[in-house]
Amino acid sequence: MKKLFNKYFPLILLIGCNDPKIIFEDHKYISTTQGWHKDSTMDFNINIKDTTDVYDIIVHLRNNNDYEFSNIYLFYYILKDDNIIRSDTLEYLMTDVNGKWLGTGLGYVKDNMLSYLEFHNFKDTGSYTIAIKQGMRKTFLKGINSVGVQINNNDEKI
Repeated sequence: MKKLFNKYFPLILLIGCNDPKIIFEDHKYISTTQGWHKDSTMDFNINIKDTTDVYDIIVHLRNNNDYEFSNIYLFYYILKDDNIIRSDTLEYLMTDVNGKWLGTGLGYVKDNMLSYLEFHNFKDTGSYTIAIKQGMRKTFLKGINSVGVQINNNDEKI
């Protein structure tokens, strides 16, 4: 019985962790030796099939101790057919008032889930690109390991 449990428990755990609300998730990794270049855009291509659905868009940002700021500015662009249909600049705190890293994780790497848009509706079906650039005015921004986008179905309808 113990052998069966050890054999199938990881599979059950993996299947049980699949969240049906997540319709898209992808991550782009950044060179830890050079950093995130100010002109480098992280592009995430998504396909929208239903214009009555409402979505929450979350950005995953993984940083390490080489990150030298207590905040980060990100430039966001949503494109459809190479046309910008929305652009935003948002600031996120990366540390608390005492300088302790926010986010989760053990050791020197922290994962942050940053809310970008809530209750967002895409007006048309088809392919969209969510593009993200760092806005910290450094040619190479060190200490950011990866940037990701997660899109959740909010269960709301228009």
